[in-house]
Amino acid sequence: MVVMATRYIINLTEDERLWLEDLSTRKRVSKLKAQRAQILLKADERMTDAEVADELGVGTATVERIRKRAVLEGVSASRRRWTAGRKKAFHGSQSSMGGERRTWSRWRAASHPKGSRAGR
Repeated sequence: MVVMATRYIINLTEDERLWLEDLSTRKRVSKLKAQRAQILLKADERMTDAEVADELGVGTATVERIRKRAVLEGVSASRRRWTAGRKKAFHGSQSSMGGERRTWSRWRAASHPKGSRAGR
């Protein structure tokens, strides 16, 4: 096994460490946010990417990516998911109708309340 030197060294302040510890132990927080907090806490303990990945059950690429973002953009930026350059995924809550048709449908629904005979 080849052990690579860690490029991005995490040095947390006391406030950042307390904030990450709180985030990782909260009950009402997403699993991903808690996991990112745990990755940064382990990285601050001078663990290698492979050690952190093995202990938390994530890939080494995930650890590298979160560590890199924390160093380059700040610790608070590392908790956000990277979305720059990606198109937003289509969600079921979004309408599949085009804008013009959607506008007409809303107008029709508003101008002809349910139960009235005007829309027939």
